[in-house]
Amino acid sequence: MVARVFPSHRAFVSKVIAEGIEPASDFPLGPYPKDRLVYKNKESVKYETPALTNGLGTQSRLQKNADPIRGVTVLVGQEPSLLFLAVRLPSEIADLTSPIIQQTECDAVQP
Repeated sequence: MVARVFPSHRAFVSKVIAEGIEPASDFPLGPYPKDRLVYKNKESVKYETPALTNGLGTQSRLQKNADPIRGVTVLVGQEPSLLFLAVRLPSEIADLTSPIIQQTECDAVQP
């Protein structure tokens, strides 16, 4: 996921690839073609994976269907650790998606 959405951390990705635990092909560079990414900074990005599309949202346990998946991914700490949130709520409570994402972003930057 770091290789897909955090271009400023490509050196970290290269070090992980050099360890040889997984083949380089397991680390595709660049975002999924149809995902919409909104960068807050070099360590935080909100995303939307459109309906019926593979993308960051389907890297979770959520499968593609007729509704989009929204979320945020944040790099935390020196090493870094990845915080990943994928949200797809039923239409009657879908208005809670943005507050959930915002709270996750706030929690990520607090010690």
